[in-house]
Amino acid sequence: MSKSAVISGAKWMTISTIVSSIVGILRLSILARFLDKSDFGIVAVLTLILGLTSMFSDMGFATVIMHKQNLDRRQFSSLFWIQMAVYFILYIIIICFTHPISLFYKEPILHYLIPLSLLDLLFIGIGKLYETVLQKNFQFKILAIRNIISCILSLVLAVIMAIMGCGVYTLVLSTLFATAFLSVWNFVLGQKHIRLQFYCSVKEILPLIKIGLYQTGTQIVDYLCTKLDVLIIGKLLGMEVLGLYNLSKEFVFRLIQIINTIVNRVLTPAFAKIQHEKARMSKTYCYVLQSLTSLTFPILTIISILSVQIIEVLYGSNYKEAGLLTAILSLAAVGTAVGNPVRNIIVATGRTDLTFKYVWVRSIFTIPCVYVCSLYSIEMVAWGQVLLSIIDYYLQWKMEIKPSIGLSFLDLTKSFLKQGCISLLLGFVGFIIFSTNPLLFDTVIIQAVVYGVIACFVYFASIYIFMNSELINFLGLIKRIIRN
Repeated sequence: MSKSAVISGAKWMTISTIVSSIVGILRLSILARFLDKSDFGIVAVLTLILGLTSMFSDMGFATVIMHKQNLDRRQFSSLFWIQMAVYFILYIIIICFTHPISLFYKEPILHYLIPLSLLDLLFIGIGKLYETVLQKNFQFKILAIRNIISCILSLVLAVIMAIMGCGVYTLVLSTLFATAFLSVWNFVLGQKHIRLQFYCSVKEILPLIKIGLYQTGTQIVDYLCTKLDVLIIGKLLGMEVLGLYNLSKEFVFRLIQIINTIVNRVLTPAFAKIQHEKARMSKTYCYVLQSLTSLTFPILTIISILSVQIIEVLYGSNYKEAGLLTAILSLAAVGTAVGNPVRNIIVATGRTDLTFKYVWVRSIFTIPCVYVCSLYSIEMVAWGQVLLSIIDYYLQWKMEIKPSIGLSFLDLTKSFLKQGCISLLLGFVGFIIFSTNPLLFDTVIIQAVVYGVIACFVYFASIYIFMNSELINFLGLIKRIIRN
């Protein structure tokens, strides 16, 4: 595989990530005009169940396929059929618990929606491993085109169903369609690389299964910590409140996901190449964090300032109360933006044991915090997420960053301190300007666009003036990575 082909593939996957994220936000924006707030809460619960079930059934097989160089047809077929069997068994088990789950949330419709939405599991089983095969063979352009086509078709189907008045089934069925489309695409194209056969031997692949179980345990605990708020809010505060909260959280963290995904495609191979040079890794990590926070901090600051207007434009005036939640969750997302590059260090150094310990300690703080906050109000839950992000920042340094690359807490904090101070100043000035509306704009959209553009200009001008040398160093680093 030539360097140009790999770079081209990375570009295509970046484009795919951006398009998929934008279409995802657009999809929610359109559907919010047709669906009830409680519909989004119900879908949040279904997504939680599906995501958790998928992680239990994954068993790390995708990781095994990616890292095992000489995986033969018999081994792959065994992995495929075992995973399909696990998916099917889990599907039956969850269906048996459908009635208790619907009683727990006091939503009878879940009795019908859970079996329907969990068909997603069976579709995933058809194409999940073949997607890894395509990635391993650098078929990034094909995967990117597939993602773009799928999300656009899913959007069209969702809009048609919403107009027809299908309610919450709009979200469920459009998601099922997207998964089925992706999985069939993966399965058909994957046959060119490894043709599936009716063969299964647990004994042959038992060592491979053991490889993936450790990572799967880490992912499950991490997922539960991330989604615990959804689980508890739906029970204590109701589906309508959960719908507002989940829309706000999805919007904020989807934007961060776009940036993180693009950065990760550069960072992982870069860190892997220098994994034995701790001093160099520490320096590189600080450069990356400087640049990453220079982009994410102003975005989150502007979202926080203009949250009410942004929510009103995206979802309509009926969702205006989600504006405050969006503003608070933007602060919590700062921790996610800062902590994201840690995963690249862990992957590059192979210290997944550190992450395993970290997520268990993190759960000790997450569970009581989310539960206690849910007893008061949804705003308290959002503020609880801010508190947890601060705790996570220290835990990640103590349990992952320091043991893996030896970076001190002071040096870590200094790497984004300037950006943080500039963003705070921008937020303070921006809040005053927007509150007083000195240009006397009457339309919410015009206010958001004009003041948002002014804020971006002021921020990046400040970055250029006060952090010129840091930006030059980072751009030089990126050029060296691409050249090598």
